[in-house]
Amino acid sequence: MTIAVLRRWYVFLPLITLSAAGAYVVGQGVKPQYEVTATSILVPGMVEAEEATNPYGGMDNTTDVIVIVLGAPHTREALADRGLDPTYEVDTRSRTSIMDVTVLSATEQQATATAAALLEIAEQELADRQEGVPERAQIKLQVLSEPALTDVVSEGKMRNMAVVGVVGAALSLLVTLLFDDLLGLFRRARARKRQKGPADEVATQETGADDAPRQPPAQPQEQLTNGQVTLEPDPPSRSRRERAMSRGQA
Repeated sequence: MTIAVLRRWYVFLPLITLSAAGAYVVGQGVKPQYEVTATSILVPGMVEAEEATNPYGGMDNTTDVIVIVLGAPHTREALADRGLDPTYEVDTRSRTSIMDVTVLSATEQQATATAAALLEIAEQELADRQEGVPERAQIKLQVLSEPALTDVVSEGKMRNMAVVGVVGAALSLLVTLLFDDLLGLFRRARARKRQKGPADEVATQETGADDAPRQPPAQPQEQLTNGQVTLEPDPPSRSRRERAMSRGQA
């Protein structure tokens, strides 16, 4: 296989180059996504409110309620209607009231705007549900980290490039081997044809020589001597030299 590829490098090299170019084009077609993260914390009021007046029933349930509201389908639809990205996650840290908002979008500006809108929705949710609660007793949202770009994700880019590259290399190798086999078959057939031509010519000449009519052998001449018949062989043919001398004497 390696010898065939080296022998047909002029076929394999352009094909593998096209495969590499195709992998690059596919990689460039995968658009990066921008990840923006914001962190906030829920803080209790200055004075403790009675559980009967606080709709959340205390600090323990407030974080869970906010996470549910931010992740609800109607919230995502509302953000999409505003031209923002509904692809985000809201997570809480264990045994704390800290929330992390992570937005993944096609542009950094859109991701940042979506994270800021989620923080506003959380603040509005707290204000609406604690409308009858005294201001000093209300649970508030405090932003610890403003929305900021944390990563640029090209998910699937390397995977797609690898798939195209491997498939292209395999096809290049296959085409090169097929070309080498076909070319070898063609050359062997042409060589057999060339060898067959002289052999047929010799066979034809031999057949023609066998078919040619053969001259009967020369019969000895009869000569009458003293009443007896004797057979006299044909005179031997003269050599070229003797014939030349005879012509000269004449």
